[in-house]
Amino acid sequence: MISVIKRDVVFKTKDIQKEYDGQVLKDETHDLKELPNLVSNHTYKISGPYGEITNVGEVENTLTVTDILDSSNKSVIDNYNIIYEYGILKVVPRTITIESGSAEKIYDGLALNCEKTSVVDNKLLKGHQYKASGFISVTDAGIYENTFAECYIYDEFNQDVTYNYEIIKYNLLKQSVGDNELDSEWFQIPALTNIEELNVDDFGNVSYHKNNVSLIFLNECEGFFYEKKISKKICRI
Repeated sequence: MISVIKRDVVFKTKDIQKEYDGQVLKDETHDLKELPNLVSNHTYKISGPYGEITNVGEVENTLTVTDILDSSNKSVIDNYNIIYEYGILKVVPRTITIESGSAEKIYDGLALNCEKTSVVDNKLLKGHQYKASGFISVTDAGIYENTFAECYIYDEFNQDVTYNYEIIKYNLLKQSVGDNELDSEWFQIPALTNIEELNVDDFGNVSYHKNNVSLIFLNECEGFFYEKKISKKICRI
């Protein structure tokens, strides 16, 4: 008995990855140069369905071998055992940074918030728009990050495409109590040697008065006092 065993040939496609850009990702060339088991002078034909993907995720980089031809252009595909090893087409989220705005007022007992935002890295795709919501609202003077709870992104067809983005929330400014010009920065002064320089009121608030400078809200930390100069109470986010 004489027998000819089919020849194994592996068709292996590439791995391709890109950041989401709203465009279809596919293998444009299907370049299959490494086919060591294909008989010399034999050629092949391929067709779809080809793998492709637009939104974040991954699919196989598929193709189909429809024919293998010998040097005389005769089909010899039945003499081959075709094996596919598909690569992966992968779209990863597009990183975008959204920055919250700032606002400021002197304490008046009413709530303060700021719903202004902006994209700082210019990576929002053309035709896409976003909507941030759930901003904080503060009444008491103090320091607060101007955070927002949610942010959704929509394409030009008003479809939710938030999952295609990795949203970084950047809270630019804070709400504070402090001197308007000094921007509420804390300043370090040497540990006080004369405790009589400190004044404590009936509520336990500490203040320090020296050289015509008034400092309040002193906190002791590792031998140093940290001061904040106060000229008026300000709400700032």
